[in-house]
Amino acid sequence: MKYHLMRVLGATFSAYWLLCFAVGIVTRGAPSQIQQTLPRIETKGSEEMLILPPLLKDAIRREAAGFRLPQPTDRTENWKNDTDAGNLPWAVWGDFDGGGRTDVALILLGNREWKLTIFHQTDAGFRLVYSDGSKTDGPDAVVASPQKLWLQLVPKGKPYVSVTVDTSGRHETKHSFPNDTIEFSALEQFLVVLYWKDGKYQQMDFSGE
Repeated sequence: MKYHLMRVLGATFSAYWLLCFAVGIVTRGAPSQIQQTLPRIETKGSEEMLILPPLLKDAIRREAAGFRLPQPTDRTENWKNDTDAGNLPWAVWGDFDGGGRTDVALILLGNREWKLTIFHQTDAGFRLVYSDGSKTDGPDAVVASPQKLWLQLVPKGKPYVSVTVDTSGRHETKHSFPNDTIEFSALEQFLVVLYWKDGKYQQMDFSGE
């Protein structure tokens, strides 16, 4: 009886430690799975590389065919002048729609054209919810070079201040947004803020300010 009891206790303890080991593997594995849903910036020498989640890369290939993510060799003109570590002028991410997930805005490059794209994260991956752009040559060109374009994150809760100047002086107006928001600009040409409202992206145009 004593020997039988020892065998039962031994089997119980073995099952317990196997369970702890399995839980440990799952727990340790969870952060890496979470990381795969987020973009990140890696530094290799003097170059910064944007590493996208595999599901976002799939969405770009599927929904923005013919366009690609800017590479370090594209960091010329105004993009070259941006020396802030961990900052890329063609990419921002945050919770743009208030859904509790990380959404991503990207400037993508094509053949003499560019496209501003915004991807929302879903249970199944990412889906394209906003897309706009133009050629870089011809009468309809918005800018002569995509390197004039710039993205910047406006964090939720941070006042966004616009400035107007008229004959009575300089005036500041504070705007607030319920979610993370995107500032999209081109050097000395336009400046707009894109924010999610009523199921789509709205724009506030500050180009003349």
